[in-house]
Amino acid sequence: MLFKTNYDDSALFYASGESLKPQYIAASIKNHSAYIEMDFGDGVMSATLGQDLTRHYWHNLTILHEHDKVIAILDDHIRILDLLGPIHNLLFDPEIYFGGGPNLSKRKGLASSNNFVGSLKYVFYNDVSVLFELKKGNPKVHYIGVLEEEFFEANVEVIPITFSYAKSHIWWPMNNPDTLSLKFDFKSSKATAVLAYSEVKTSEGNGFWEVSLKKVPGIGRMYGTKFHNHTCPLLGNVRRDIVSTLKKPQRCTPTDSKKKGCWNFEFSRTVGFASNQSQIANIGR
Repeated sequence: MLFKTNYDDSALFYASGESLKPQYIAASIKNHSAYIEMDFGDGVMSATLGQDLTRHYWHNLTILHEHDKVIAILDDHIRILDLLGPIHNLLFDPEIYFGGGPNLSKRKGLASSNNFVGSLKYVFYNDVSVLFELKKGNPKVHYIGVLEEEFFEANVEVIPITFSYAKSHIWWPMNNPDTLSLKFDFKSSKATAVLAYSEVKTSEGNGFWEVSLKKVPGIGRMYGTKFHNHTCPLLGNVRRDIVSTLKKPQRCTPTDSKKKGCWNFEFSRTVGFASNQSQIANIGR
């Protein structure tokens, strides 16, 4: 198989079976190299090949089993592994995986639990061209993914993620407590949702900020920002896919700005292809 990617830490290939003993062959991209691990039932063998594999160049990976040896080839790098026991045959389950698969974290031998993001070509299993069989609609070959398969070479600049359940979320630790830069595209079938949230700790006390969706009668789904107990005016019309400003943010008066816990925020947003920026000054808790 040939592969090309910009992204480290992903699964390239996995096959396993338990007819003789628990057996598997796994190939991953880890630390910008190809990591190959296998077990014919008598012990684990592994090899690490190549470097700088995530610079978006084509690389050729071949795993060849011949009698009591396995030959792993990546471009011009070759490793020959001698089998550790008397079992020289591989009996795999019918399902083998290229570029990822289900429950990768439970697949023994894989160095990554992430699906591959990039391009593949000349994918062969024995003498079978896997991509050719997929393109012609062979029912034994299945493509699994959120987006449709693309039978051409294309750069992958965005990796989408789907939250299947209301409690699904990403937790991201912040290393800089003074600055936050947040940018993302989103779409939702729900009328209300929390898009981003964080607690805030200051010398004056604790608070939070929140970016959320809510439904406004007669207007559609809007999104806005909330800082502690102060709600910023709704800022974007999601249904129309343009920026729709309902009201300018209210600034604190000079008297209010002297209150403890008044904060100064600058909020930028883009809806569709329109951009806008607002100054939210001295918002008190």
